[in-house]
Amino acid sequence: MPANRHRIMIIDDSALIQRIIEGILRREGYQVSSFNHGPEAMEALAMHRVDVPDLVFMDIGLPLMDGYTAARLFRQKDDFDQTVIVMISGNDGMFDKIRGRMAGAKAYITKPFKPGEILDVVHQFLHDAPALTR
Repeated sequence: MPANRHRIMIIDDSALIQRIIEGILRREGYQVSSFNHGPEAMEALAMHRVDVPDLVFMDIGLPLMDGYTAARLFRQKDDFDQTVIVMISGNDGMFDKIRGRMAGAKAYITKPFKPGEILDVVHQFLHDAPALTR
């Protein structure tokens, strides 16, 4: 299936990080939506302004609600049972990675990251996998 069939959401309060990840993914043909924090993304989903993503890049240090809490809330929704959550953070500690896994994340990327790291994770979880049909 072509990459552009996959939907990827970025939740990060850094406009620069959003633009970097968006650029990497759009060049590969993915559909990308970006939000500054979890509640903003949840509202967009509830109002059907965006479709449920196949993969979410979730920053840990978000305003209003940290990434761990947002990930747990997404995991509670039936629509998100197949969505892959990838935590991104400047924190590289084992405790942060374990908390991410406990919140439902499948992977963890440490900032600063290389473009290839973003694509490696996307390919690992979405390559040859069908896009979610909702």
